[in-house]
Parts: sequence; C-alpha cells; structure tokens
Amino acid sequence: MKQILIALVLCATSAMAFGQTVSCEACTHDVSVYMGDGGLIAEADGADTVTYVSTCGGVTQSGELEPGNDGVVMMQFMDSGLVCNAATSRLQLGPVKDGGWHWITDDTNSAVGSLVNQDVLGNTKAEITNPGPGVTMREGRGAVLVKETATGRLALLPNVLPEPPEDDPPMKCGRSQSRCTLGDGGAMILATSTDDITDTTVLIADKSTVTRPAGTGAITIIADLWMNGSGHLSNDPNKPPGFGQPESVMSDFRSEERLTGVTYAVAVSPAGSALTDGSSTAVGGVKFASASDAATITVEADTAYCARTANVSLPVTVTATMTADDAKQVTPFIQRSTTGVVAATGFTIACPAASAANQGQELVPDNPFSAE
Repeated sequence: MKQILIALVLCATSAMAFGQTVSCEACTHDVSVYMGDGGLIAEADGADTVTYVSTCGGVTQSGELEPGNDGVVMMQFMDSGLVCNAATSRLQLGPVKDGGWHWITDDTNSAVGSLVNQDVLGNTKAEITNPGPGVTMREGRGAVLVKETATGRLALLPNVLPEPPEDDPPMKCGRSQSRCTLGDGGAMILATSTDDITDTTVLIADKSTVTRPAGTGAITIIADLWMNGSGHLSNDPNKPPGFGQPESVMSDFRSEERLTGVTYAVAVSPAGSALTDGSSTAVGGVKFASASDAATITVEADTAYCARTANVSLPVTVTATMTADDAKQVTPFIQRSTTGVVAATGFTIACPAASAANQGQELVPDNPFSAE
C-alpha cells in the first residue's frame, strides 16, 4: 500500500517540487500570512493568466489562474490543495493589481487581510504590541496574525509602514553637488547684446530678431556655450560652483564660468557664407572673432541689405563644436554629433524701421510753399 501512495505522489509532481525553491518572476503580491485553509481574490494586471507559487515547509507548488470576464481571479486553498500548516510558508502570485485580498480560516473563526505588494516588503516594519499570555502572534509577510486563545478570534494586523514623502525633491546637479539628479548631457549656446539706452545685458533667444544699426553704429553680440540646465557635475574641482550653469550668462562671472574648449563657427545666409574667424572683412555687414571660449559677433550697416531700395533680412547661425576629451569636463559628458557639434543657435538681422518704411521709395522733402 505504501508503494502505491508513493507512485501517486510522483505522478503529480509536474507543478510540485520537494525541498527546493521555485522563483516566480511574474509574482507581484504575497498572501500576508499563509496558514491553514482560506482563499484569495484579486484582479489580474494586464495578463491572460496569473501565476501562483506556494511554499509549505519543504514542498513548493506552482500553477496558473485564468481571470474571468471581469479580469478577476479567485482561489480556494482547499480546492487547490494548498492548505498549509507548516512553520515556514509563503504564497505569492501575480501579476495582479493592488487591492486584492485574502482570508484564512481557523477552527472557528476567519480573518481577512490585503494582499501585500512585494515592492513594500522591504519597508520599515512596526512592532505589533504583544498583550501577553492568552494571545498568540505569528509574523507573516507584511502582517501579523493575532489569535485570542480563549475565543479563537483572529485578526491580521498590517505591520509594513508607508514610506514618508521626501521633504524636498532632489535638486538638479549644478551648484548643488550632492543629493542631486543628473541630466541628459545637453548643451546650448546663449547669445547676448547690450541695450543702448539702459546699458543692460539683453538675451538674444534662438530664432529671435536683431535690428541692424543705421549709419556708422554697430551691435556687438557675445555667444558662448553652457549646459542646458538638466543637471551636470563639474569634473574639475578647481572650477567655480557655477561652472557651466546657464544662469551665469547674465552675471559678472560669465567669462570664468562658461564651458571651455569650444570652437565656434558663424555663417550667414541666404548666401550660406561661413565667416572667417577674426577677419576684418564683413559679410553682409557681419564679422566675428573668437577668444576665451566665446564668439564675438559684430553687426554693422550694409546698404546692400538695408537702404531706401533694399529691405533684406539676414539669418545668422552660430555653431559650437568640442573634442571628445573636452566634452568630458562635466558629468554626464556633453553630447556630441558625429562631427563634434554640441550646440547651435540662430537669429535674424532685420532692417531698421526707417529702411523698411522707405523700401522702393524716393525720399522727397515737404514743399513749404505748396498750395495746400
């Protein structure tokens, strides 16, 4: 008779293992205390089947549950052969959504508890107060089973504490060099000019318009390279705290804090002409020279573009390149294209209002002796 029983057990081991651990990659939740008879109910989380793994002493069983039309799976431990009274036990399943629950049944009473998300099992646990003799306590996974011996009353008391929210979200790395988040390695060119009236620095945004001066006047534009503000750390401890940070473009420390090792190129279109660095010859009234990791662009009057009979806007493009080594001056490294380009910006030089108003017109002075 014993030989027949052993044969029956061995024939049923396709979903059963003895004395070994079976992992469950799909499992997301645990029965908080797996003991005795009971059952569970949960909603599948986007899967056609829900996997379960039961460990009871030295025996591990696994299987699958098929959700109903409402996506819900249910299990009775007795019907599934999963009743467990071993000292060590665990029942996990998934993928299921939060909100599932389970129950366990003792001789005379039952207790109901939530399925515990495995992501919170590492949280700090509260120590459930022990009332002393007359009450037994059994710790599970995320809850403690409490039983009053005299009455058989049961309770499942959760003991996983919620994680408190952070007081302040981490800052982006930059002036803050600790407990901060890194960015995407991007960089940008910032260009500025000086307001003639207020003598203040004015930022020239990408794709904006700059008005060409009239007569012998000139506009000076400074362009330099900065990180994009997504979060970087300087790899040079000798650099100032604001090194590479874009807000420094408007400060007195601009020349000390811009990114270094940068090569600039300036081109004007529609002619598509690349300007020669440091040349005294203007193209479309535009010249540029680079020094100290910045490009200085000078815009002057040009009658071929702006005059009584001309009103032509002139797009200008500024491009910055870096070597691979120079791109490593910050973390994350500055992103480079295959040709070493790290950033570009552009603006359009427009004619002053007088030129636009007089386009194609001959200026004729008023006649004070006219009949009108």
